[in-house]
Amino acid sequence: MKLLRTIISVIALVFLFSGQSQAKSVCMPKIYLFGVSISFNDSTVYFTDIQQLENAWVINKSKMLEGRSDYANQFKSYFSGLGEKERTCVVYYAFTEKAIQKKLAKIRKRFTNPKKRKYEHYEIKTVARDLFVFQQVTHQDDTDEPVMSKEERKAAEKAAKQAVKDKRRAEAQAAQEAKRKKKEEQKAAKAS
Repeated sequence: MKLLRTIISVIALVFLFSGQSQAKSVCMPKIYLFGVSISFNDSTVYFTDIQQLENAWVINKSKMLEGRSDYANQFKSYFSGLGEKERTCVVYYAFTEKAIQKKLAKIRKRFTNPKKRKYEHYEIKTVARDLFVFQQVTHQDDTDEPVMSKEERKAAEKAAKQAVKDKRRAEAQAAQEAKRKKKEEQKAAKAS
């Protein structure tokens, strides 16, 4: 009975803790983004136009765009199609048009400011919207694999270990009880 109670409590703990710590995502009606591509083999830096993306998924707590690497890979595959495979691509995003314009100006300034780049001269090129457009990345729902925090995982492991110990203890007690009954039966058989 005690064994059954511990197993049920372990299962209840696992389900209780697994539901609380999932990273929830929300669908934003629109976000703004642009891409930057640079290669260490040449001095050309490519920028995309600011693009509006509809229904993008954002991790609620950290406000991070889901699938950031997928958007960067889209931009990188555009250059791979042009024969420039060794380019590093980064995607910047913001929730308002004003904020993304500010980010774009700041990043462009890094490559055009002669005071900061004394010996390096970058050629800035813009990839027009008719040549490249970001495609929406599909949302990955993680409800099948719950995420647990470190403390929750430790508590679940501790409860599972305790359940195994209780099970072994119950098995040992059952084995001792079986031996005792067997001896009593043998004594009863000798006595008759």
